Amino acid sequence: MKGSFAERISAKTALVVIAACGAGILTLFVLDFVTYGLAFILFFLRFILFATALYFGLCRVPKEARLFGVARFIRRGIVFCGLFFLITFGILLSLMIWDSTPGDTNGVEYVIVAGAGLRGSEPSPILRQRLERALVVLEENPDAVAILTGGKGKREDITEAEAMKIYLVNRGISEDRLLKEEASRDTAENIANATQILREKGVEGPVKTAVVTSDFHMFRSKRLAERNGLIPVAAPAQCSPAQWHYYFREYFSILIYVIELTGLTLDTSALGL
Repeated sequence: MKGSFAERISAKTALVVIAACGAGILTLFVLDFVTYGLAFILFFLRFILFATALYFGLCRVPKEARLFGVARFIRRGIVFCGLFFLITFGILLSLMIWDSTPGDTNGVEYVIVAGAGLRGSEPSPILRQRLERALVVLEENPDAVAILTGGKGKREDITEAEAMKIYLVNRGISEDRLLKEEASRDTAENIANATQILREKGVEGPVKTAVVTSDFHMFRSKRLAERNGLIPVAAPAQCSPAQWHYYFREYFSILIYVIELTGLTLDTSALGL
């Protein structure tokens, strides 16, 4: 059988794939209402299913309806985006894993803990992991001061910084060692505002600072800390295998970070990236 892959797809095959994708999209919408912390990956999977359905649908567009090769152009665009994602995700995943190696936090004077959402007033599972890691660093460095970052988001009863302070105080850390940064809405603001607090305390120049965040989140957090004049030391909180989906979310966060390096500003506060 001659012709390209798209031309060899039968109408029956296209219909089956489109129907399966439609069913998958509906299922993912239902999962949105019965799960927590999966909104981004569910949206991403819905987008992939939609793109797949669109590709197969365009394979069966009648020749007389293929105005100026638009159908072929869109199909090739979908394939290009898919290949771009696979290649860049592989590269960025390698960087995320490489930069999640713990650094030497002995002797650090300051610790920045990145926020990660609440359930009402209680830390989310990801945030609890970060707080447990911060607890270890603070216990190993009894003179260190921690800056707890994170404002109040939707469906949150208090600021993330306040919830983090309550958690650590209940675990035996003195309030005098905990500073709250309660205005940030995303990672960039977490780091920038925490750095500003250090400057207001009279800390000048590059200072060795432990950055406590999730392993998948460390690569971008360290780059942001360096841009703010800090010397970041990785203190990653290890995620469980069940939290693999956060790597996909962080992939897009890093892409946005790279775009912003060009000088283009994107407001990602609503996404909490």
